[in-house]
Amino acid sequence: MSRRGDGTLYQRADGRWAVQLMVHGKRITRYAPTKKAAQAALRELRRQARMDPTPLVRPIATSAPPGPTVAAFIDQWLAAAGLKPTTEESYRNNLRAHVLPIIGELRLDQVTASHVAQVIATCRDQGKSPRTAQYAYTLTRRLLQVATDWNLIPVNPAVQVKRPPAQPRERIVWSVAQSTAFVTYCQEASGLWGDLFLVALLSGLRLGELLGLEWRDADWDRGCITVRQTVVELKGPVWVTQTPKTRSSIRTVTLPSPALTVLLRRHQHARDSEGPIFRREDGQPPRRHALAEQFRRFCRRAGVPYIGLHGLRHQHVSLLAHAGVPVKVAQQRVGHSTPMLTLSIYTHVLGDADQQSAAALERLVGERDSTLRRDRPEAEDAA
Repeated sequence: MSRRGDGTLYQRADGRWAVQLMVHGKRITRYAPTKKAAQAALRELRRQARMDPTPLVRPIATSAPPGPTVAAFIDQWLAAAGLKPTTEESYRNNLRAHVLPIIGELRLDQVTASHVAQVIATCRDQGKSPRTAQYAYTLTRRLLQVATDWNLIPVNPAVQVKRPPAQPRERIVWSVAQSTAFVTYCQEASGLWGDLFLVALLSGLRLGELLGLEWRDADWDRGCITVRQTVVELKGPVWVTQTPKTRSSIRTVTLPSPALTVLLRRHQHARDSEGPIFRREDGQPPRRHALAEQFRRFCRRAGVPYIGLHGLRHQHVSLLAHAGVPVKVAQQRVGHSTPMLTLSIYTHVLGDADQQSAAALERLVGERDSTLRRDRPEAEDAA
């Protein structure tokens, strides 16, 4: 930056260079694509200010050149955001599918509230789920807010559009008997798939956390495993090792005996007693599509409804609810950042708890009422 009084030169968040010089009390601004060009523009401003005593007023030159398109800005934003690879891939996939076809070619300053509403409407017209439309809106609003924060647009037009509602999908929850049947089938099937699905159900770990487990994470004396990292699959396929989802996801989980038995058996037959726990014969993690296909097959043969791989995690929470484990303890065990999600699963599983409470109160009051009637002396007949 130049000395005060000689003008200023700086780089904007969008990569362009800006030059400013105070002349006769008026700030004159020029823009340039490179620092070298900006320095030349500043020298020219100084020269003109010395030669011409009248103010340098050129309205057409003081306005900023056209800003980037939405598509170009998305690349700038995501490159500077420092997101985890899985999060960035999720953002790009959703933006590419639902946002770029509507506003990708527009400049940021051309986007209006009606364009944002069109993103939502198009998702609905294409038969996408309410959750997908909500996610597309959330990402659109976020990228426009970043553009506002970077002074590329004066206001965020998305704030004028109401966030679309999205009711959570009805979850299929196994009964305790169905969970037992699934555990039994996994024990009989053994192998990579059976071991992985059984530990997933009895630990509540996310898929990436399971694939990130190494033998150093197992404590045989205490009967527990510690979550330190996750392994996730990106397009390619490319496997990425990264930190867990949230700080609360870094945790130690005590395992019930069926899960410990499975891990001990795998450890005895492991080719690398120091490496990852769940790997294929070629040493690579199992692919997502293969996991989903095998899990569907396991559900069918165990005689239980298909609930999706992530459903095993919710099923674990439901078993904790049936067992009477306090919500706060369950939250810490599964690594939820807040107890609200844990509580929502508890409420779904124990939906008839209010009726049970009323029945228990009725029994208690009824018993008390009967006792009072037995102890009360007979009333004398009226004279």
